[in-house]
Amino acid sequence: MVKKEYVSWEDFENLCQELAKRIKNSGKQIKRVYGIPRGGLPIAVRLSHILDIDLTLDPYMAELIVDDVSDTGGTIPRFFHKGQIVACFHIKKNTEHVPDIWIKEIERDTWIVYPWEESEEPDRKDY
Repeated sequence: MVKKEYVSWEDFENLCQELAKRIKNSGKQIKRVYGIPRGGLPIAVRLSHILDIDLTLDPYMAELIVDDVSDTGGTIPRFFHKGQIVACFHIKKNTEHVPDIWIKEIERDTWIVYPWEESEEPDRKDY
């Protein structure tokens, strides 16, 4: 059975603030952020404001790549390039590719419902 963990807009803001703090503490020079569609886009927009950096639609131009969750880890490897930082709110235990910066590790059977999503998990078998 899949457990659901709901993230409110207030939680979203707190996660963005914490992610921004960890990014600042990384010591890396960040000028542009790219959000992996779909879950990374709201995060990228908010981080661009918090960190006062540009939002880009070109992942190759970004020093920072963000997503909401590293589930199976299948999406993230496509975005590891020279010197880029990859950051996520959540990672699932035993994900194949761990981002450089993340906030919380969750169980494999947990489905995160972010505020921009519907409450039902999609018809997928990869979680």
